[in-house]
Amino acid sequence: MLAKHTENPYHVMIGGGDQLYCDSLLDEKEMKEWLALTIEGREKAVCQPQWIQAIENYYFNRYCSWFSQGAYSQALAAIPTVNMWDDHDTIDGYGSYPESTQKSHTMSVIGAVSRRFYLLFQHHSTPTLVPQHGFFSAGVGENILTSLGPSTSLLVLDARSERTKLMVCSEQTYDLAFAKMYHEIPNGTRHLLVQIGVPIAYPRLVFAESLMGSVGNVLGSIAGAKGVVNKLNGEPELLDDLNDHWTAKTHKAERNKFLTRLQNFANDRKIRVTFISGDVHCAGMGRFTSKISPPEKDPQLMYQVISSAIVNIPPPDGVISLLHFQDKVHILEGRVKTYEDMYPMFTTDVDGTPLQNDKLLPRRNYSHGYQ
Repeated sequence: MLAKHTENPYHVMIGGGDQLYCDSLLDEKEMKEWLALTIEGREKAVCQPQWIQAIENYYFNRYCSWFSQGAYSQALAAIPTVNMWDDHDTIDGYGSYPESTQKSHTMSVIGAVSRRFYLLFQHHSTPTLVPQHGFFSAGVGENILTSLGPSTSLLVLDARSERTKLMVCSEQTYDLAFAKMYHEIPNGTRHLLVQIGVPIAYPRLVFAESLMGSVGNVLGSIAGAKGVVNKLNGEPELLDDLNDHWTAKTHKAERNKFLTRLQNFANDRKIRVTFISGDVHCAGMGRFTSKISPPEKDPQLMYQVISSAIVNIPPPDGVISLLHFQDKVHILEGRVKTYEDMYPMFTTDVDGTPLQNDKLLPRRNYSHGYQ
């Protein structure tokens, strides 16, 4: 990426979340004291002063280390950025845990401290200065609506700050975002990019969601289940990742309403809408379409660009095969009947080897666009 930037400089680098991984916070000595308590004890415990200091030190040192070395520090020094956070900028699964875990005092401290350092290092801002620095909020979270040029706008939706197991964003946040889009996106804008951390179009994982939910109590009672159950609350390790997805049972109605409102906006303003997301450690392209011909005349035509991760390792080929097996055409009864699928685009691997799985590519990757 830096080589391409040297040849033809990028004017913006968009960070879709997980710019750094902070899961190792739980390996700190003070956090192990908290984890040594029972689940009920952790949820009722008051975060001790030494724990708070350890949390502060961890995030400060983590940012100083990660943002000051390697190619990423060079990119930060050379390319303007627009960032949004996701769970790993705080801790794995943050926002998708049960309310009793999420609202415990120690988790609340972890969230507040991580937010402060996220704003400082990723936005050069502070909680008190956020309103003056181009963000908008319905009370919780930092969302962004900005321009990427004369014909392209960018909505960065904070899908982490308000998140619970039952909600991604509040109705107030959606209302405010659409009000700003209608009133502030200039006439003549042809393209709206919607940056959300987790893809809104992706193969369904309902089978795994049901399985993980049904075996949680069993796994939690098995001695030595380390690595199988989450150390914070005893649920299956993958359940928070499944709850993160827009297609999770608890988020599906919210997702469909959001998509329908975007369809109406695209039709009203004659603007193409494209989602850009990461999180899933592979490359791909989702698609919504009402099959109007030609496609340029279809306001329901929205692509989901999936690009992650530029550093982290991809999932095993077996997982990608399973996701391909799960993929099928889904129907959204939105503004008009809309068909959702994954777009086949990968005929060969990065080394030229022919691929059977042509919709998701499990390789390190990044996406770049131009106009």
